[in-house]
Parts: sequence; structure tokens; C-alpha cells
Amino acid sequence: MTYKTHMLSTFIVGELVAVYSDIIDTKEKAIGFFIALLFGSLFPDIDEEKSKISKMLPSFVSRSLNKLSHRGFTHNILGISFFFVLSYFGLSMISPDKAVVITLGFMTGVISHVFGDMVTYSGVPLIPGLQNIKIPIFGNFKVGTSGETKVYLFFSFVQIFLISYFLYGRVI
Repeated sequence: MTYKTHMLSTFIVGELVAVYSDIIDTKEKAIGFFIALLFGSLFPDIDEEKSKISKMLPSFVSRSLNKLSHRGFTHNILGISFFFVLSYFGLSMISPDKAVVITLGFMTGVISHVFGDMVTYSGVPLIPGLQNIKIPIFGNFKVGTSGETKVYLFFSFVQIFLISYFLYGRVI
């Protein structure tokens, strides 16, 4: 998926998590959650040289990370577990009261990203050493094609539905 589709689909998942979660109970926590969520939605592509997230990093960092194979460690269960441990324990040392909310946002973004890549033609190697996992929800479209445009439009309509529902308690 392109970064726009990842961000939109992850934002929808994040809205549902935020609405049904008891731990996001202040505006400050909601802002932290959504910033971490959107960062997490891009983070697994840190190993891709042309990705939005790689372009935001200092060049020496992105060059080092680009030596990893794309959709390798950053898209498998070991990488996801590593990101969870690193984010939670790292944040716990800096800001214990915000660690859970920010980690929840970041990990929701990361997991949504990986799931999003599972529905593409290439899939992801969720379990290292095994075949890529592909979930043909949208027919395993190729990234950047009209198939992805249709998926993006679908998520756009879902977003409009959610905004309408959350604002008015019904669909307009």
C-alpha cells in the first residue's frame, strides 16, 4: 500500500480503538495516541528507501535501515514484538503515565500497516522463513494500481460513514 492508503486505513482502525478504549480519556492522551498511530502506520516501511518515513529521517539512519530487505524484519512477528517492547519500555522510562497510550497508538499503527500489506499482491512474511501471507479481501491488488485506488476510495467512504456516525449518532 502507498502511505496514503496506510494512513487512512490505520486512522479508521485508530478511531475505533480510541472510541472503545477506556484509557484514552483526555484530549492530551487522544492527541498522543493519534500522532503515535499515524507514525506507526508508516513505520514498518522504514526499510524502504523511497518510503515517506525514510525520507523524514536523517540520511545516515535511512541508509543504514535500507540495507534490510523490504517487508522483512519490519513486517514480521519478531519485528512487531521488538517494536512493542522497545516502544513500551523506552516510553516507560521517559513518561510512564503516557507510555500505555502512546504504545497503543504506535502498535495499532504498526499492526494495521502489516495487515494492510497482507491484502496486497505481495503479502508479508509474518513468520520468518515461511511463505508470505496474503489475505485476498480486496483481490490482492498491486501497490499503486487502480486496485489500490479502489481500496482507498472504499476506506474514504468508511471514514465518511464513521465521521457521520460519531458526530450525529447516525449516518447522514
